[in-house]
Amino acid sequence: MPDAPYKVSPITLLTVVAVLVFGLHPPTAYAEAAIGKLLYSKGVVSGQMEGRSIRILGRDSDIYLKDTLTTGKRSFAVMEFSDGTKLTVRPGSILKVEDYAHGDKRETAVFSLIKGGLRAITGLIGKLNPGGYSVQTPVATLGIRGTEFDARICAQDCATEEKAAKPIEVVTQSKVIARVALRKGGLKGRDITGKIRDIATGGPVYKGDTLITAKDAFAVIAFRDDTRITLQPDTEFVAQDYRYQVDQPGASNVLFNLIKGGLRAVTGAIGKLNPSGFKVRSPTATIGIRGTGFDFYHSNPTHAWVWLGEITFESASGTLVLTEGQTVFLPRLNAKPIILNKLPVFIQKQPGPRPDKIKIDLDKMFGATQQQEIKPGLWVFVHDGHVRVNSKQKGNKNIDLGAGEGAFADGDDVVRVEIIPAFMLQDIYPRPGQLDPRTLKLLGTLKGELSNKNVECEVK
Repeated sequence: MPDAPYKVSPITLLTVVAVLVFGLHPPTAYAEAAIGKLLYSKGVVSGQMEGRSIRILGRDSDIYLKDTLTTGKRSFAVMEFSDGTKLTVRPGSILKVEDYAHGDKRETAVFSLIKGGLRAITGLIGKLNPGGYSVQTPVATLGIRGTEFDARICAQDCATEEKAAKPIEVVTQSKVIARVALRKGGLKGRDITGKIRDIATGGPVYKGDTLITAKDAFAVIAFRDDTRITLQPDTEFVAQDYRYQVDQPGASNVLFNLIKGGLRAVTGAIGKLNPSGFKVRSPTATIGIRGTGFDFYHSNPTHAWVWLGEITFESASGTLVLTEGQTVFLPRLNAKPIILNKLPVFIQKQPGPRPDKIKIDLDKMFGATQQQEIKPGLWVFVHDGHVRVNSKQKGNKNIDLGAGEGAFADGDDVVRVEIIPAFMLQDIYPRPGQLDPRTLKLLGTLKGELSNKNVECEVK
């Protein structure tokens, strides 16, 4: 009678495999300071510093500078670095820590994703030095600016996952209403929750954002319909409402609030589709447009100057229609507006340019391509923040991504994708900020990826 198969648990089998493949190395104390640690691991996870032996990693294992971190085919790990950056490294991945410094003047984090994929939330480095955080891949480099994002280097595996994914409603995911086309000096954004961020050139603007320029700064903001706003120094501006629907002109509208400072504006498609739906308010007056370019300043008193087309200027004392070349002055809230004979010197000296004089490529800023198939290459999806994808070929082409946007790069080109693929939206591996016991338990059964069933090993 043949011997019955001997059943080995997954944990035992993985341990045997790890010993055979990597060798058994006890925990080692290194002279180098640890820069992070594993919060959770499933399966076989290893680390190797340059010139050192391979280490098998588990919960609370240290991570060091120049570590190459590898996950097995059915393994994954969640790790945290000293600045608060958290990464989920997916199965079959190789990730190298090329450079990392936190707590000194350098503040930098550079990772190389050689194979596989990761899900990331950036920490303090992304806030203290927005340009110091990047992820390199074989086809593109990701510049990270205070972000949560996913990145996958796909072979044929992603196409297979896409075919197996649950059907989803085909919708555009982007939440971006505008981007920074030009910036000189500091620009901050405050979202509707009160969270403050630095905004770089190319950075996204969302509905409800408050934009704040430094005292020596200005910025040009380009909206999807080609409305453009130049924010002058020491300005606070709110994109309170913005809806752009080409096929429903009456549903397109703009409401901006100028809290303080000044702006220069030129209207885009919304000004043509629905002129009555375009308003710019200050605490003392409201401007309506009729296909227009104008300046608007609120620093008590209030000024408005029309340099293209005409506007309506509404205050507590009534409404004026101002035509090209006219300037109005409102001394205080309930005063009667005064038409000035000449343009005030302070307006002439404003450093921010007329936004219609700035060359802007709207297709590069907002255009997206519908991918007919899931090709091998790098796929990126941004949950929050700002990622710039820089292609390593074709003249270093780059595109900017904001919340809800994705991109594909294959070494020949990099494009913003119109629809985020299901294999990314339905990723079963946890986002690093959402690591909880229930999610980890579900991973044991979902799609058979990490089955808890015993593995049969026949011993003869």
